[in-house]
Amino acid sequence: MKKLVVIGGGINGAGIARDAAMRGWDVTLLEKNDFCSGTSWASSKLIHGGLRYLEHGEFGLVRESLREREILLHIHPHNIHPLHILLSVYRYSPHWKTTLRFGMKLYEFLSTNSSMPLHETFTPDQLNEIEPGLDKRELRGGIAYWDAQCRYPERLVLANLHSAEENGAKIYNHHQVIRLNKKDNRVQSVIAKDLILGQDKEFECGVVINAAGPWIDEIVNPHRASRRPMIGGTRGSHIVVPRFTDGPRHAIYSNARLDGRPFFILPWLNYYLIGTTDVRHRNSLDELAPSLSEIDYLITETNQCFPAAEINRNSILFSFSGVRPLPYSGKKNPGAITRRHIIIDHGKTDGITNLISLVGGKLTTYRHAAQLAIDAAHKKTSELSPVCLTDIIPLWGGAMENVESYITNNFADAHRRWNIDEMSFRHLVTLYGTHFEDVLKVADLHPGGFKKICSHGSDLRAQVIYAVRHEWAKTLTDVMLRRTPIGMNTCLGMDACEIVGNLMAGELRWNENKKREEIDNYKSYVTRRLLSHQN
Repeated sequence: MKKLVVIGGGINGAGIARDAAMRGWDVTLLEKNDFCSGTSWASSKLIHGGLRYLEHGEFGLVRESLREREILLHIHPHNIHPLHILLSVYRYSPHWKTTLRFGMKLYEFLSTNSSMPLHETFTPDQLNEIEPGLDKRELRGGIAYWDAQCRYPERLVLANLHSAEENGAKIYNHHQVIRLNKKDNRVQSVIAKDLILGQDKEFECGVVINAAGPWIDEIVNPHRASRRPMIGGTRGSHIVVPRFTDGPRHAIYSNARLDGRPFFILPWLNYYLIGTTDVRHRNSLDELAPSLSEIDYLITETNQCFPAAEINRNSILFSFSGVRPLPYSGKKNPGAITRRHIIIDHGKTDGITNLISLVGGKLTTYRHAAQLAIDAAHKKTSELSPVCLTDIIPLWGGAMENVESYITNNFADAHRRWNIDEMSFRHLVTLYGTHFEDVLKVADLHPGGFKKICSHGSDLRAQVIYAVRHEWAKTLTDVMLRRTPIGMNTCLGMDACEIVGNLMAGELRWNENKKREEIDNYKSYVTRRLLSHQN
């Protein structure tokens, strides 16, 4: 069987592992931190066609993105849902309403077989009725259209990993690649350090796909020799605030008054997710946090858009940053750098015949990027490539036609069997899809498994046990931010640290010192990465 090592456990790496395993490869995936701990987690949570890419003439990317949006709505329906977006137009906006109306018609034309309703246009008076809190000064009207939102990108990554494992893939997090063993212009094996146990391990390979996101250059060129980098990443930062008086009833897309770049205020969970920025990032990739200038930019633009908001730094629940793994470009405007994915064959660029790198891409198009990467890997073998089926086979947990119908049809039985309330049931289906029963069966077998972890959220104690036993969770931070949304509650998980720590200690045989270390590490992570705006 053909051996494939995938480096990187974000959305691209997870998608590649799933596709490869489904096409018969012997797959090993290695992630140095935790799955979805980098760019994928720090996204805007949008599954979108890229309306603004039209102005850069990237019609192929828009068509691809719209096609992939439709596929994801069908293969992962419990976590990805349609999102109604209102694009407000002001006198200072870079595009007039007539131009945008033409752009929307083109956007819809490129979206073949779309299940989304068509766009609508609004006069200023109509807009004031549907969004009374919106700034009325110099308002020229607006356009409402549909895209989609992925509520929990980390669960999308995990669904791909579960699907990969079901097809035979071996999945490792907290395994840092430290060396590619090369001989005769080929990578013979990949050496990785198990950061939990402190052991080096060797993984044989026939082909290696480097999908390490912003860290791609470090894998291929660890000593940073003078050569043109593959990645020229830009930082995107967001703030999360409680819903405010006269806040948006729809997702809002506007143009920032300061620099005209796209600006979103998105309903997300019980909050508003506000972003994003787009600035060159040249510092550490491992300690990302928004700068204070980015924070103030997002605050100012929000208050301009909704004058009654009056938010400030103290209003922010948490903030976060990610680096987009964009292809290196000399363009001065970061927003003009393409969001397309690029497959690099290192046999042509560096003489390493069995190494491939995936550069760029975005959350929406990961599945197709993975398909192209595996097609490229197959070209390095003498075998025909099996047909890719990732566009029609549901992701793990996604075998349902419609999430609301699924909840309606299954809640009564779940309530009868486990006495679960509807809010908790809905929460479990959103996270685990059709596998919600797996979590409830764990709860059945564990004393207190049905108890809520925190008064600020709907997560059950059984989810922690399930995360350790079945979802590769090794640290407290893994569970709090990437297996469950406990860390995204209003307490940022601080009220739940002790409970989660005790549950994990029981599963992983931590002593008291190790448990305290994990709790301290989580609190430090939150302070450094999510609360930097308080500094």
